[in-house]
Amino acid sequence: YQSSAAGLLQTAHTRLLEQEKVNSKLRVDKGQVDAENQTKHEQLKEAFTKLQTNLTTLSEYLNQPLPTPQEEDPNASRIGVKQEKTEEDNKEEELPMIWEDTEQQKFYEEVLDPKDVIPAVLLQSGKKEAEKADTTEGAETPKTQEEVQKEREEARAQAISDFELYLARISKCESAKQVDDIVIEFFHEYNTKGNRRALAQTLFSVQRTKLHLLAPHARLIAIVGPYMKD
Repeated sequence: YQSSAAGLLQTAHTRLLEQEKVNSKLRVDKGQVDAENQTKHEQLKEAFTKLQTNLTTLSEYLNQPLPTPQEEDPNASRIGVKQEKTEEDNKEEELPMIWEDTEQQKFYEEVLDPKDVIPAVLLQSGKKEAEKADTTEGAETPKTQEEVQKEREEARAQAISDFELYLARISKCESAKQVDDIVIEFFHEYNTKGNRRALAQTLFSVQRTKLHLLAPHARLIAIVGPYMKD
């Protein structure tokens, strides 16, 4: 994680600094920065900020320090000496791309906020917990202790079975929509303290042979993290 995260962050930071140098040189040579380079700088800055925010959330839940990009020599000039255009082009080509395509960029940057699609009460406890609280307030037909105990055991067994199937389905989520849907289902159906712990254990117990799950798990953690402090 440290190696991959540091590489992504350093690449984004380097590209941002390179664009800042280009813009600084344009201000000196031409007195202003053209719209194309200004837009490019804003996009790189926004991408770097979003990446840093997402990695901060992920680092907190992995209990890992957040990698920091290497800073330039503070004594070095942002304007720099004049260089041949071909040399600048070659340097630009040597910088690796942060994202393979726009879909991958959206996967990491455009993260669902549960409060936009889920009622606030369900962010604290699942629908079943809310329904359980409602039923305790209404009048019920008196039942024997044995009947109550039996119903509780049956309900608990069914809930465990359903949640185990739910956890198994998490390993099949790969796209952004699949991850978002599985998060929404959790808040509606399974949001209890015990289930939150089981979910965390599943997310942080990825086998070495299934490292492709790290990306969807990272998105899931970034979504639910702000609402699951325990």
